[in-house]
Amino acid sequence: MTLLSRTGSSGFSFLAVLAGVIALTGAPLSGAPLYSTSFHGTVGELPEDWGVLLGDVGNPGWRISADGEYRFDASGTGLSHYTGSFANGQPGNAFADGTIETTFRRGGTNVVGVVARMQDSDNYYHARLYQDDLQIYRFRAGAATLLGSVEASGYTAGQSWTLSMTLLGTTISASVFDQFGSQVASLSRSDAEFASGTVGVRGTAVSVWEDFLVNAPVDLNVDIGLQGAGSVQAGFQSLAETNNSGSYSTSPKAKWLDSQLGNANRVNVELASGGGGRMGFRQRSDVTHAMGDLAEDFVFNLDGDRLNLTLGSLLPGYYEMTTYHHDSDNYITGTLDVSVSDARSSGRSVVQGVTVTNGTTPAAIGSTTFSFHSDGVHPTVIHVDANTVMHALLNGFQLAPAAESLRVDFGLNGQDVQNGFSAFSRAISTTGQQSETFTSGLGADGSVTVRVAGDNNSLSWRDRGSSTAPNLPDVAEDFVFNLTWLELTLEGLAPNTYLLTTYHHDLSHVGSPLDIEVWDVAGDGRTVVSELWQTASQPAADPALATFLIHAGDDPVRIRFTNLYEGTAPPIARLNAFSITLIPEPNALLLGCMGLLSLLLVRRRLSEER
Repeated sequence: MTLLSRTGSSGFSFLAVLAGVIALTGAPLSGAPLYSTSFHGTVGELPEDWGVLLGDVGNPGWRISADGEYRFDASGTGLSHYTGSFANGQPGNAFADGTIETTFRRGGTNVVGVVARMQDSDNYYHARLYQDDLQIYRFRAGAATLLGSVEASGYTAGQSWTLSMTLLGTTISASVFDQFGSQVASLSRSDAEFASGTVGVRGTAVSVWEDFLVNAPVDLNVDIGLQGAGSVQAGFQSLAETNNSGSYSTSPKAKWLDSQLGNANRVNVELASGGGGRMGFRQRSDVTHAMGDLAEDFVFNLDGDRLNLTLGSLLPGYYEMTTYHHDSDNYITGTLDVSVSDARSSGRSVVQGVTVTNGTTPAAIGSTTFSFHSDGVHPTVIHVDANTVMHALLNGFQLAPAAESLRVDFGLNGQDVQNGFSAFSRAISTTGQQSETFTSGLGADGSVTVRVAGDNNSLSWRDRGSSTAPNLPDVAEDFVFNLTWLELTLEGLAPNTYLLTTYHHDLSHVGSPLDIEVWDVAGDGRTVVSELWQTASQPAADPALATFLIHAGDDPVRIRFTNLYEGTAPPIARLNAFSITLIPEPNALLLGCMGLLSLLLVRRRLSEER
């Protein structure tokens, strides 16, 4: 059949264009997807790590076509699923929350779509284009229940359209885009039948899938409550626990949740009583409010005055968080204080006197919004303290990037690049300096040039194999180095204050201390870090790191790493990677630096006028 050949389509790939838009806009999140494929492989066979649950295999049937697509053209309904593992190490049948996208073609008005949270051939969610409708179905024990349908007309046989299906907690959404990337239709429904499962495709003859992409959720929205009770807020993932000690729970309780904000597309969310005592998970009365499902359940500390929320394995960067505090049964009343321990400081107060709201029909839900920095290795801890309340309670939270980050991973050509980082030009070189320009919103003109150079015009590169570090393994395993000193130059940054984190680790060789000096508008050669110990010979350890402020003006910012080791082993100044993030909020140091920057710019203009 030639009806659905590539030559019959527009040749437009929405996913490719979407990726291009992300690159052009310098989006803060550029991590690898959980899984992606263009279905390349042996013609006439199944793609690697794919299995068939319904339908024949072969010609006609399920197979990779000569056009390099996944195709089903046998009679009846076909169902095929992914059987491999995701990039974060989870098995394919563990998919819970995220987005599935595929570029498809079909003949006539037949069914073509994707499936998610599939238990087996009779139990799953299904988003599809059928005739002129976009639909979401639940299949349970083989019985199909239509959850929602909306008109999506205009498809012509042979066109390449894109279908997207997003699952977050009990919220299931679907969208379809035409051959030009314009959204044709979308709908969203709520259902709690399936929490996790595998992903795949479903269709009737003739159906073609050109590609298949699985992404973790971008933001991290979490509804905290009692397991097996109540509803999950739409668009939120659930962190529900049982009270395993009478009416209370032991501490801590932790769960890995899917999100592109994580180093491996997952974030470890932990709840604990600040005094090491007990917590309680509660399901209260229903709340009539847009955030009602979130507000009706919560966790609180029983012992002590503090509840700790710890976020582990966050990508380095700057984040904004909103926390929610409500008791519909009016038992916990009063105010809370919130402080943060992050990459910049420990126990920093961010807000005081947050009101815990009450009632079943509140005008508003108690909440507060604040920001923090992550260095990619150390957990960030949000401390919720009782002020005038009896207990510190938390219904849930929303977490999102608050500013763009540029993350760059150095290493030998072809080696692993850390999720969420961009690869530096990884050619082997022992002389000179190397540079690469990255598209980034941190640049005054939309890009930043990164340059590395070494003492005596020498650079060397190493890859030490595989690291088992819990947070940044691909950062830890390879690096660029010089025997004496190494210099990192950032050119094209927009005038501003930034937080820079640099990483220094070697899976073998020896550890050694280094000093870090900076040339920027705040001073030439100022020491920002003294005697940082570069970790070594620790395959299971995250890299040593340094976090400090830099202040960009018109000139490039230079950062020098000088090795201080004086033993018999050769000294090495290593640089595995760095992350740089804008600091949006004003503070005393920032205002002082901006005043200095203004003075320098005035002097430069006066000099040019002379």
